[in-house]
Amino acid sequence: MHINFKYFIVSIGSIFLALGVGILIGSNIGTNETIQKQNAAIVKDIDNRFNELKEKDDKLTSENEKLNINIEDLKKYIGKNEDVLVSGKLIGKKIAIISFNEDGANEETEKTIVKFGGEVGFNININGSSVNDDNLKKINEKLQLNLSKKEEIVKLIEESIVSSNNDGRLTALQELGIIKINSMASQFENIDSIIVNNSANMKKKGEVDMEYLISDFMKSKKQTVIVQSSGSTIDVANKFGKLKLATISNINEEIGHISFALILNDSNITGNFGKIQEGYSLIPSVK
Repeated sequence: MHINFKYFIVSIGSIFLALGVGILIGSNIGTNETIQKQNAAIVKDIDNRFNELKEKDDKLTSENEKLNINIEDLKKYIGKNEDVLVSGKLIGKKIAIISFNEDGANEETEKTIVKFGGEVGFNININGSSVNDDNLKKINEKLQLNLSKKEEIVKLIEESIVSSNNDGRLTALQELGIIKINSMASQFENIDSIIVNNSANMKKKGEVDMEYLISDFMKSKKQTVIVQSSGSTIDVANKFGKLKLATISNINEEIGHISFALILNDSNITGNFGKIQEGYSLIPSVK
């Protein structure tokens, strides 16, 4: 449970604003005994209201701490029973991985697929900084193309993945250092789902957001799920919210593994999972 304390901050600020206005008005009207008593009454009333709000704030803070402890205990309990909850959920599933870095999330994703009985159809890492004018020229020369915009590099990568290297373009892109083919066991048409490992790096101004563009493209072809490690500073709910697909913000945690298996077993599940905050759910609700 996430408690928003903005209400208390605004309330206290309003109280002190009212006090300042009252004192200002009082000083302009005069300093007779009646006004002084009125000011004293106002100050006393403000002080009482402040103490009431402080008590409520302290109570809510205490309740929030207890709830967070209960949530952590629940996460640990669920995590310890992940094999019971989702063992074998991915048997018969061929799942592809597209990543934009080669950090722990990529390795964790592959292990989780295999752990629950799935098969890694292909695993491709895309160089997140490869969309530039220099590579645009190199691609045109190597593949005899006439690309003119950096965004067209992203489109070329998308189409090359879908072709499953039947036209040799993935190999060419790998030779240019734009992608790295970690494995290629299945054709794209035989893939059930695509996992996009979201990069933990913030985009620089003017840099093409490849993760968003490729996720948007892939979701029209196959079930697409965005995953990242809990240590990432990127808010996947904010970044990918408009795409209306499933995101998992804690693929490195046991409870994230459970979300992973449940989502890949049901393509109708969408939403943001892994955090206790507005816009997220801890794990998917399965009927």
